[in-house]
Amino acid sequence: MVVPLVRDTFSGVFMSPRPSRARSATRTRRTCVSITLLGVALALAACSPKAPQTSQAMLVLTVKAQAGGLATARSYSGEIRARYETPLAFRIPGRLAKRYAHLGDAVKAGAVLAELDPADASASLAAAQATVVAAQNRFTLATQTQERNAREAREDLVSRADSETAEANLAVARADLDAAKAQLALAHNQEQYTKLLAEHDGLITSENAEAGAVLAAGQPVFGFDYAGARDAIIDVPEDAIAAIKPGAAATVSLWSASTEEQSAQVRELAQAADPQSRTYRVRLTLANPTVVRPGMTATVRFADSGATNTVRIRASALFHSGNDTAVWVVSPSEHKLSLRPVAVAGYGATEVSIASGLAAGEEVVSKGVHTVNEGLVVRTAPDTGSGGAP
Repeated sequence: MVVPLVRDTFSGVFMSPRPSRARSATRTRRTCVSITLLGVALALAACSPKAPQTSQAMLVLTVKAQAGGLATARSYSGEIRARYETPLAFRIPGRLAKRYAHLGDAVKAGAVLAELDPADASASLAAAQATVVAAQNRFTLATQTQERNAREAREDLVSRADSETAEANLAVARADLDAAKAQLALAHNQEQYTKLLAEHDGLITSENAEAGAVLAAGQPVFGFDYAGARDAIIDVPEDAIAAIKPGAAATVSLWSASTEEQSAQVRELAQAADPQSRTYRVRLTLANPTVVRPGMTATVRFADSGATNTVRIRASALFHSGNDTAVWVVSPSEHKLSLRPVAVAGYGATEVSIASGLAAGEEVVSKGVHTVNEGLVVRTAPDTGSGGAP
């Protein structure tokens, strides 16, 4: 008879089947041995020395918050403009006959810049002169008639009604003469208005009409800048306009001479934003306007010493989560990290100014802010590199 072999579940060795009682005793002894070995292993593990926790802590680079805000200089691009700018135009309509000035010309007060065809103005002047002569003759006749009626009225040779009519005709003739003289004076002015004169010393900045064009009264012929004072004009966004006040000092540098700066002062500040750009126009008076020309591009800088109630840290220490900004603060006693929300007051090249949420001297993680988490125990090392993106 063949005896089947049975694989032992503990040792994995095939053996011949035994009576059930012997097999149960063997299993019991082996279970006891296994439990005893497990207990010994646990006891040895409990008695072995525990590894120091600091050797397992993550090493992070940190910086300490410094008192004081950022000392920054806000700069804006602008242009140089004359303080007084005006379009030059004829006061009367007509055909532009001659134009003597050209773009870029520097002109003196009283110089003739352009001239209209004087034919119509000369005809109006002649008509006004004739009207005056006629009115003068009527006035003379009315005066003589009234004087004669006055003599005859004293002798009762004319009626009272005729005398009053003569006086009324004299008054009408006098008014007509005055009106004619006024029209003559207007005709004289219009004849002079055919010549466009420069009222001040200045510069021609644009040409808006060519000879032969028929112009309406007031239609611009030239753009004109007054000589003298020059302004630097900039457009400031609404989030920065509150920091600029009338009289504030600034420095201006020209793109044509970027290494040379001159002082300037805020003269005029717009009270309403431009409806399209939503910026506020600021005019600054230059200390030395003789070295600049209208149209030059300039850079205007306002010094900002920084707020005293803020602290500054590396820009790389900021942790952004959605619209919220925070920093990882290291606990000085437990060396644990905690995420603390902060309010940023301003940004610099490598540093940021914190308005609230952080005190001077507190230690924050400066690099790898997205690789740590809340409550993590860390080892710290000072970050001696430059601040930048996390």
